[in-house]
Amino acid sequence: MKNCKSFKVRINSASALATPQKREKFGSTQVYCDIWRNTIEAMSQSQQVDDFADYKYIASLSAQVGSRWLIINIYINTGGKLFT
Repeated sequence: MKNCKSFKVRINSASALATPQKREKFGSTQVYCDIWRNTIEAMSQSQQVDDFADYKYIASLSAQVGSRWLIINIYINTGGKLFT
């Protein structure tokens, strides 16, 4: 989500974070913290474009990463469940 040059791959990897419906599905606390940290880094890097052709994907990547970061934080604030 943060290192791949392809914006389409980064968008799809961010989308995959919406699949788990419980915090435990992300794995250990360490893995979950790594996902949270990587999502923050991906948000900060989402505006960096090396190829002009990728500019059309910036808004989509920013929206996907931002919404996934919110979901991850909802898990923290609701005791691990997306919907209470």
